[in-house]
Amino acid sequence: MEVYIVACWRVHKPGVRAIMALPFHTRNRMPARILRLLILLAASCLLLNGVVFFALGKLNVGTIGPFLLGLVVLLLLQFRERWLLWLDARRWRRPAWRLVLLLFTVWLLSLLVFFVTLARHPQPDATRAPAAIIVLGSGLDGREPGPMLRLRLDAALVYAGQFPQAKLVVSGGQGWSEEISEAQAMQEYLQRHGVDPERILAEDRSTSTEENLGYSKRVLQAAGIDVARQNSLIVTSDFHTLRAEGLARRHGYSAAAVAGAQTPLPIRYNAWFREYFASLSSWVLGEYD
Repeated sequence: MEVYIVACWRVHKPGVRAIMALPFHTRNRMPARILRLLILLAASCLLLNGVVFFALGKLNVGTIGPFLLGLVVLLLLQFRERWLLWLDARRWRRPAWRLVLLLFTVWLLSLLVFFVTLARHPQPDATRAPAAIIVLGSGLDGREPGPMLRLRLDAALVYAGQFPQAKLVVSGGQGWSEEISEAQAMQEYLQRHGVDPERILAEDRSTSTEENLGYSKRVLQAAGIDVARQNSLIVTSDFHTLRAEGLARRHGYSAAAVAGAQTPLPIRYNAWFREYFASLSSWVLGEYD
């Protein structure tokens, strides 16, 4: 571990300082090297993760956030000595940097707690016969449902077979990078897998979970289904059930259950990262009851 003793003194011209940095080495540098190597490896993985998703056209908080975090850490490691000298050039910089590190640590702990909460959140009981099965949209690959959305639709197909009297609502608008609306892609997928088109109701305006549930409620009301009194089943991803439950209560889905489809491992933690900020935004905006 390196400790820098910085000597500063004033020269004759006001406001000008000269800085001398003298390296001092402790006896055992191995733990510090191992720690630095682990941090370097983690930051590189975050950076590579972002590059891969950017190449696939996946630009969202769940991919951009980890990429920026990895980039900042790598830059700090690369220019560590210059950064330490810059901090010691002004008396207030060290305390300010410690405050930033403290806030970052608190944020990181809150993220860890959120991840643990998602991992341990029990999946609600979805055995009550619903009048409607609502499938919340997710991203598309061209005109086809993406991996996460396919798993939601596959789960909905199981429930559609289990409850043949239930209507299916496919909910999702068209994103800026999508060729068609998510609702259209979902409807076509369900029909290809044997669902009667007359059972499917499409909601193709929504751009968020809150809009998914709000607009779907109107579609169901037009079809004669009252979500406040009749059972409904909301199908989404496993990490998304916690927030979907809160938003469903806000929109009057008094008799709703929420079922979670498994999230593919390659995108799981990016999805959890994105969900952290989505949940935080919902809480700040008062979207939960």
